[in-house]
Amino acid sequence: MQKFLRQKIMLLFLLLLPFSVLADTATQQLGRILDNLHSMQAQFVQTVSDGHGQIMQQSSGEMALARPGKFRWDTKTPSHQLLIADGQQIWFYDKDLQQVTLQNQHATRADSPALLLDGSTVSLTKDFKVSKRLASGSLQIFKLTPRKADGLFQNVYLSFKQNQLQQMRLIDNLGQETLINFSRVSLNPALNSNLFRFVPPKGVDVVTQ
Repeated sequence: MQKFLRQKIMLLFLLLLPFSVLADTATQQLGRILDNLHSMQAQFVQTVSDGHGQIMQQSSGEMALARPGKFRWDTKTPSHQLLIADGQQIWFYDKDLQQVTLQNQHATRADSPALLLDGSTVSLTKDFKVSKRLASGSLQIFKLTPRKADGLFQNVYLSFKQNQLQQMRLIDNLGQETLINFSRVSLNPALNSNLFRFVPPKGVDVVTQ
């Protein structure tokens, strides 16, 4: 379960990586929004539900993003877990377990939708269909649907208001839904580089994957 949740968190990071302006209208609009997203800082509430709407887990914390390649997902409650991508390595620190999991950031790309990693127009249009609908007011919702049925997710929904990411909704192939709501969003702030550095605390086990 913990590894699966980490994969979902990493998908958020990968979705926000830069990719080129694309041919069809919905993807082109999403590309323009993300091309203007250089950094981001926000608070989040993440809720995981089963296929029947029953809440399985809820957590909250703070996140930060600096493109390209740097990401921080700091879960404060119900337990302290920290995920940092520094451009080279991905660190996942579970404070309760006193354990750090270390992965090569570039190698992780093989386990994730390729189009969201390499910025390739061909990969994006080959692997995902992107569609869009307008909700109330200025809320724009983009739906990403894998063209192949054997991926991690059935659908991913990104909701933006005034070009700020407000919500992510991910539905996996088990029917589970991960809903992430963002608040106190700061778009393109100047972020301290120390946010994306991690030094394992003394005495903590480091496991390399």
